[in-house]
Amino acid sequence: MILGVILLVTTTLTRPLSGTTLNFPVKPQLVNDSFVVKGNETGVLARVGNGGDVPFNEGIRFLQEGSNEGLSAPQSTRDTNRDVWRSHVERLISRGILQLALRLQETLPANDENVIYSPLSISGALNQVWLGARGRTAIEVAEVLGLSSDLERESVLESYRHLRSTFEHVSGVTLPQTSVANALFLQEGYPVLRGFAELSRDLYRSEVLAVDFSGHASDAQAQINKWVESKTLGRLKNFLSSAPSRDTRMLIANAIYFNGEWEYPFMDELTYVRPFTVTGGEPQPGASTSETILVPMMTNAAELPYSDNNRLNCRVVGLPYKGREVIMYLVLPRDTGLDALRALKERLSVDDIEELISSTKELPVIVSIPRMHLESTINLKDALEALGVHSLFDPSKSDLGGISPGYARNDTFS
Repeated sequence: MILGVILLVTTTLTRPLSGTTLNFPVKPQLVNDSFVVKGNETGVLARVGNGGDVPFNEGIRFLQEGSNEGLSAPQSTRDTNRDVWRSHVERLISRGILQLALRLQETLPANDENVIYSPLSISGALNQVWLGARGRTAIEVAEVLGLSSDLERESVLESYRHLRSTFEHVSGVTLPQTSVANALFLQEGYPVLRGFAELSRDLYRSEVLAVDFSGHASDAQAQINKWVESKTLGRLKNFLSSAPSRDTRMLIANAIYFNGEWEYPFMDELTYVRPFTVTGGEPQPGASTSETILVPMMTNAAELPYSDNNRLNCRVVGLPYKGREVIMYLVLPRDTGLDALRALKERLSVDDIEELISSTKELPVIVSIPRMHLESTINLKDALEALGVHSLFDPSKSDLGGISPGYARNDTFS
């Protein structure tokens, strides 16, 4: 399973760039054969195989302004209630990711097509935006993420660091291969606040890379696609199907790679071709909204997490991956037909999903599911605007001053 998300932000400089240029020493790092970032006394951004070194002020400049409120690294020790508070914040974050998953469904076209997306990936990209957002932009992004206004930024950032560590721990101790890759692609020549770059790297393992959207948009597209392909072990190709707009100044990329084996593998000898009911697309007058096709149905029997919920009139079963730290949950309405499926989908809330999962018990279950290949593309800009994120995509209103002073909103600009 490979899931990815791209956020593009088109913006206009609204005030002169300011700040003191700082050295930003980093270890030489090869990024998908396209860039090497080298730290020395002057700092250079080197392009591999394309003309050698690029002067520092033509690549990414790291600045430090007088005020970087909210960008200080979270403290490792707090008061005696620190663990309790962190648990509270992490629950809010977890519920926020689940709520985002449900709300995104509401913004998608009602065409009954299969859809797959990763709310964790989308949340990761939005969190990088929130890290550098200010004013109305920060408020709108926080609301989509389910972050209440009374939460301290430090508490949220610390909790996201813990969430990332948990994800990395799962990758290290169990068979499933999981990896999350983040990158911030900026227009060459635009400065980045050092605090933002360091926190992005610390919290999200994010790379800050320079591309030329305005002069060579097709080259930028190729470099971004190569980055995504390398981070997904070659599984996700041509992630950007077209070149970004030449007005693009920032692109945030997040890709998740997951590859795991079932704890109880489906056996080939128990796979049979059987009828399976699917939706028939847009309903036509006098025609059925569903059809039956023959597909290979995988069948297995094992003790699995299972629950039968009378209130929601549905059943849920969990299919653990090797190591049992990652589980796929399938929710099925008791009634058959497209209407029952739609009704259940529209009814489910965050509380309902948490109830379904927590109520499961290990029981002997026979489960049959079709072999499937799911792939979908979502217009995230339209989806986020439908959820209330408007200023981020409006050059006259977007305020990303925590990323670069050039992205700060000028209140006199209209």
